Amino acid sequence: MCDLDIRTGARFTGIRNKAMLLLFIDSGLRRAEMVNLRLSNLDLESRRVRVVGKGNKIGIAPFCPKTAKSLRAWLTSGTGGNPHPFNPLSLKIPAALRRLLSGVGATNSQGFQTDN
Repeated sequence: MCDLDIRTGARFTGIRNKAMLLLFIDSGLRRAEMVNLRLSNLDLESRRVRVVGKGNKIGIAPFCPKTAKSLRAWLTSGTGGNPHPFNPLSLKIPAALRRLLSGVGATNSQGFQTDN
């Protein structure tokens, strides 16, 4: 779906959604951790993201080179100065995220747990 967006004119949306989904899946972040990320939490060189998890514990999650490449493509295309670019409410795309995540079986609104 993200690549289709990129090819059919919704380039920025497709690049953003692809980067967000890859980071979400690759790093194993919880939904709340992803939503609360700031750009300053990303280290593309070492391919790690700093997160504040349950109980305000600080954690570091690695991600692969493909995810880093997608994040770099999105960040260089512009995030509009949004301090919370991963928050779907600030992006006004909660329905789009639900649609994208439902494609991989992530249907539980309490935590987007995938079906086995």
